[in-house]
Amino acid sequence: MKKFKRFILFFSIAIVLYALSCIILVPKGADDVGAKSYFEGKGYLAEKNNTIEVVALGNSDLYSGFIPLEIYQKYGYTSFGTGVSKQTTENAYNTLKDIGSKQNIKYCILETDLVYDEGTIANFMRSAQKLQIVAAPFIYHARWKDLKLRDFTTLPTKKNHYDYLKGYQIDTNRFPFEYRNYMDDQNIKPIRIPRKSMKYLHKIKKYCDEKNIKLLFVNIPSPYSWNLAKHNGIEEFATKNNINYIDYNMTPERINFDFSKDFRDNGNHLNIYGARKVTLDIAKELEKLETLKDYRNVNTRWNKDLERYLNRLKKLNVTFDEEL
Repeated sequence: MKKFKRFILFFSIAIVLYALSCIILVPKGADDVGAKSYFEGKGYLAEKNNTIEVVALGNSDLYSGFIPLEIYQKYGYTSFGTGVSKQTTENAYNTLKDIGSKQNIKYCILETDLVYDEGTIANFMRSAQKLQIVAAPFIYHARWKDLKLRDFTTLPTKKNHYDYLKGYQIDTNRFPFEYRNYMDDQNIKPIRIPRKSMKYLHKIKKYCDEKNIKLLFVNIPSPYSWNLAKHNGIEEFATKNNINYIDYNMTPERINFDFSKDFRDNGNHLNIYGARKVTLDIAKELEKLETLKDYRNVNTRWNKDLERYLNRLKKLNVTFDEEL
């Protein structure tokens, strides 16, 4: 009996110590080791209520290809990208509802590459994200040597991360991609949208209709993951549901897209040069709504964020070939 009690005591102490290590090791701020994955797509939680009017949903294509501060600089519109690696339509829908409960959203942009991300990898990534705190000693063990006082006094919350880039992840690398006609054969049959994705696409559409939010489908150039059959699948859904749809894979000339200069990897994700082209073209669509506000004269914090962004571009020696 004594052995059993000792075992229970030892086990209880181990559980408490493990729980404490989980709380301590989870990143508490944007500069912590592992913060990029922990706070990914959740930077909007640190924004003041009713200061965001445009939300963009998507996966890594979105956080590589959508630059909210470029829109703010030119038009004064406040937008936020909620891109997450291997994001699913279910996650996107839940994010839309969450941000919509705190912000007066007038425009929702859905980057449609995530519609077909319903496979094993996406499910694994979704499960891993849910276990970030429970499995912190395994995921963030490298933080032991960088722990600060706040790690012992602050509970983990994703509201701690203020993302001045509004969901965008800067990359200046230029990877020459040899163009191939990956969007040919106009008569190819649409790839059927997975059942779960279809369910949450309808939920996203319904939510936007109920909240009077304008919905736009966009697909960012990505020969690595996109093709005409997927385009046709999205176009079919968009047409049936009266949703405006822009696929830059179909009309790269619309934005003067350069396949040899505008990717950061092998035709998969955009660098900042390609992202700016896509972003400012999307901004022209936002301008048509005519209800979005210009916050440049009233939003001091965003002006400081814009200044910080432009200073970072200078340090990175980023210059753009053309005005868009």
